[in-house]
Amino acid sequence: MKALVGTLQNTGNKTSLRPVDRGAIFHTKKLLDSFGEKYGNMLEVVEKLDVSKRKLNVACELAPIKEVAMSLPTYLDWDINNPICKGEENNTFNLPNRLLAVSQHEAFIGIMLSQGIKVILLKPSEARLEGVYTRDIGFVIGSRFFQANLVQPARVCEERTVVGGVKPPPEVKIEGGNVIVDKDFVLVGIGSRTNIEGAEWLQSVLGTDRKVI
Repeated sequence: MKALVGTLQNTGNKTSLRPVDRGAIFHTKKLLDSFGEKYGNMLEVVEKLDVSKRKLNVACELAPIKEVAMSLPTYLDWDINNPICKGEENNTFNLPNRLLAVSQHEAFIGIMLSQGIKVILLKPSEARLEGVYTRDIGFVIGSRFFQANLVQPARVCEERTVVGGVKPPPEVKIEGGNVIVDKDFVLVGIGSRTNIEGAEWLQSVLGTDRKVI
């Protein structure tokens, strides 16, 4: 089944998105239906991730991965009239082939499973067009999961896919993609999506366990 490319519509300030890719949706459904039988307990498909029920331990992100949470790019798209980053702005007329992307993620999942890495797969949703970027919605330091406060309105709905973690106060803006854990140090990138209040809040929660830089 071929992917539906769709027609880009420039509608001024209104949202402009492509039609859903029925090829990608069909392929995703086949994958989700077969994953359990194919991979057993090494792959778990969930609607929502409750991190309070997970055994977490990240001392350094350079260490081998044992378990990972991810999603599929089934609905990956962005509003060409309101791009949220330079990457989207520079690819206004080079939007992703979602069927191809799902197939590539399928291969990636297979590689991780072949290396003994357990995969927790968040079901993709049309409400979360950019939900494939799961690193942004949270990060683990030690045994604690820190949830994000996302800046972009188009992505705020992704925060609800994770529960049970440490939630920042409203004034704090922080994304997991801007945080790197390296043993006794936590590196935080300050910019449009993570503010200085985010770094200061993180240090206050961690106390003397690790130094935030």
